[in-house]
Amino acid sequence: MNNTKQLDEFQLQILAALYYLGELYYSEIIEFVPKSKAMANRRLKELEKMGLVKKRVDPEIRPIKVYYSITESGKAELEENVKWSIATEPIDELFLFSIFTLPNKLSEVPKTLLLEVKKAEFAGFLKIEGDRLQPTASTYNTVFTLLLAKLFVITKHLEQQLVLPDKELIKKETLLKLRDQINALLEKLD
Repeated sequence: MNNTKQLDEFQLQILAALYYLGELYYSEIIEFVPKSKAMANRRLKELEKMGLVKKRVDPEIRPIKVYYSITESGKAELEENVKWSIATEPIDELFLFSIFTLPNKLSEVPKTLLLEVKKAEFAGFLKIEGDRLQPTASTYNTVFTLLLAKLFVITKHLEQQLVLPDKELIKKETLLKLRDQINALLEKLD
């Protein structure tokens, strides 16, 4: 990475917000650092000192408006941190499933998920064109594979424990129906 210091979660959230949403007011940025305004100030000053964000003050407007935007170095640093994050911490499985519940517009995605969106985009699970979000074929295949794996584990578990705790037997037909459903899903892949 370009900087010697590893960026923390809040700094990455701020960079991701500036990357996707463009220039933001200070008051909009503090939403990404829920701890306190003091922490938000500290994170912004650190990012500015590292040359990752640029501060712009508009003295013409009263009260004075302070804007922040991401620099080219900030974009590169965000990319590097996302690469490192994906290499060390795979995308959360629940987030992967939730990709299908995200709004179709980037501007409607909850601000707290922008960093996860960036990771998903970088990993090839999301395609972003302008303001449009779209799961990729890779997302469908990965989620489908995860679902099949979970179904397989459940079926194996059921085969091994044909007797439930309440001594009720699982009927062979139930297992056969589950197997047939899995096979039907597999056929759709071909």
